[in-house]
Amino acid sequence: MPMRYDVPLKELLHHFPQRFLQMLTGLQATDWLNIEYPSVKVRRPDVVARLTDGSILHLELQSAPDPQMLWRMLEYYILIYQHYGVYPLQQVVYIGQATPHFITHCNTKHLSFYYELIDIRNLDGQLLLESDSLSDNILAILCHLDNYEFTIKNILNKINLLDDKTRKDMLLILGNLANLRNLNPILKQEEQRMSIELSIENNLFVRQIFQKGTQEGLKQGTQQGEIKLLQKMLEKRFGVLPLEIKQSLAKASIQQIETWGDRLLDAPTLAEIFSEKSND
Repeated sequence: MPMRYDVPLKELLHHFPQRFLQMLTGLQATDWLNIEYPSVKVRRPDVVARLTDGSILHLELQSAPDPQMLWRMLEYYILIYQHYGVYPLQQVVYIGQATPHFITHCNTKHLSFYYELIDIRNLDGQLLLESDSLSDNILAILCHLDNYEFTIKNILNKINLLDDKTRKDMLLILGNLANLRNLNPILKQEEQRMSIELSIENNLFVRQIFQKGTQEGLKQGTQQGEIKLLQKMLEKRFGVLPLEIKQSLAKASIQQIETWGDRLLDAPTLAEIFSEKSND
C-alpha cells in the first residue's frame, strides 16, 4: 500500500476504532499485539489484535492488488499460530477505488487455505459515524455514505475540539484519506465555511495538500505531507532522528519517500532504511 495511505490508516487503527472492528468481526479488541517475526526478512503484519472472545484478528490494508497477497497471508497465518497457538481470523480490507482483484484461496492436493477479502466501500459508514471514537468517524469516509459533506463537517467539528498537536495530526490523516475518495474539494469547502481555530490554510503541511495552483504545486504539497508522515513514524520507532536524516527527508523526492516508507515496514535499523541500496 502506498506510504501516504499506509501510515495514516495504521495510525487510526492503533487508536482502537472499536466500532470498525466490531463491523468486521462482530467483536471488539482487548489489546493490540505489537509484534515482529524474525526471519531472513523481518515480517510485520499491519494489525494483530486479541478479540473479546480470546481469538486473534490479523488485518491487512490494501489500496491496490498484490499478486503475492495469498502467500503473504499464508505466511502470517503460520507465524501467528506458532507464536500464540491460536489460528487467526485473517482479513484483507481493500481501501482503493478500482474493482479489487485478489486471489483469496488456494486448494491443492496438500493444502487448502483462505482469507477474507472486504471492500471497505461495502461497509455502512453511518455506523462508524455514530461511534464516540474519532478514528471510527474518520474511517467512515472510506465506506458507503449518503452525505459526505455532512460527514466531513461533523468530523472537522470534532477535530476542532482537540489539542493543537492532535488537531494537526488528525487534519493531516483526514486530508490523506480524503484523497482516496476524491473528497479534498469538499474538505476544503467545509473548512472555509467553518471557524476552525487551527485553520487548514495556516497549517503548512495540510495547506500544501489542499492548495490551489499548478500541478507542480499540488505535487509539492503531497510530497511535504508524506515527508511529515514518514518522519513521524520514524520518530515513533527510533526516537529523535539525527540531523543528517532530517536533512535527507527535507530534500527527498516522492520516489525516495515511497522507498523509505516501504523499508520502514521491515528494516531493523535507520541505517538500513536510508542505505543507498537499489530499490527492490
